Amino acid sequence: MVDKKHTNLSFNMSNAEHDKAWNYLHSMDKKKFGSQNKLIIKAINDYFDNYYVSKNDPYLESRIKEDDFINRIISEVGFKLTEQMPQMVSGYLMNMLGPMMCNSNNNLSSNSFSIGNKGAPSEAIDNSETEDDLDWNFIDGFEEVLE
Repeated sequence: MVDKKHTNLSFNMSNAEHDKAWNYLHSMDKKKFGSQNKLIIKAINDYFDNYYVSKNDPYLESRIKEDDFINRIISEVGFKLTEQMPQMVSGYLMNMLGPMMCNSNNNLSSNSFSIGNKGAPSEAIDNSETEDDLDWNFIDGFEEVLE
């Protein structure tokens, strides 16, 4: 024998929320949601499960929204990075190889250039600038911090 309990619901059709709930119940796709009884039981359980979880953890909803936002940012940045990677790599390589390819004699002998400072032409690098010679205005507000 199945233990069943019964209750009645009443809808005040002059109340907008009641009318809306009534219309949902009577226009729902029974193949998708099952019976009205199953739908009401699921709705009540979901409502109170969420209520008690958020009561015990008031910031849960905010964290869920923040995590979703962060995941969307990470996904978009990853997509853009993947999309732009060939241009970034080629630009880096051109900056690195450009000085090697354009030496003063247009000569590509094996000893005429190298990566880094080892064997680089002496006119290529001038490290004579001091800190006083640097223009610190390229960092917005950095000059105010130094003063």
